[in-house]
Amino acid sequence: MVEPDNAVARHSLAVYDELVKRATAREDGVLEFSGKLTAVFAYLGISSAMYSRVRRVLIISGSIEILQKGAGGQPSIILIHDAPDTEKLSDPALTSARRLATMVVQLEKRVADLEARIPFNVLETLRDFEVRLGRMEVAVSSQKNVSDGESSSEYPETDG
Repeated sequence: MVEPDNAVARHSLAVYDELVKRATAREDGVLEFSGKLTAVFAYLGISSAMYSRVRRVLIISGSIEILQKGAGGQPSIILIHDAPDTEKLSDPALTSARRLATMVVQLEKRVADLEARIPFNVLETLRDFEVRLGRMEVAVSSQKNVSDGESSSEYPETDG
């Protein structure tokens, strides 16, 4: 087996292998992991910063299927399918870092440029749309409930 050439791919394989070790076989023969996925990352010494990227790679590659996300006292329940293909894992489109921070900076710059050119407050406009949309949702819900014979008094007016 060829070793992948990036950290996300290597971590994805390691997490998959550890999930297989900790899984139990269901009656239908499918492997099922029940527990804390974060504990698997911690056991392997993988940074929590890699958690979502590795999980995303395993899901996109079809290697795992999350039936229940763990929260509080609830464990994660994950079905384990075929191991990820090491060649596909080396594909930068699948395992490269997200450019979210760069996109946010670019968006902020574009909004500032737009506001500098025309007297238009984008943030205030978005807030106005949100308030108006909320009022419209309340009005539609109220009309539906009235037509269904329910009282519409349970929907308070929003004042924006």
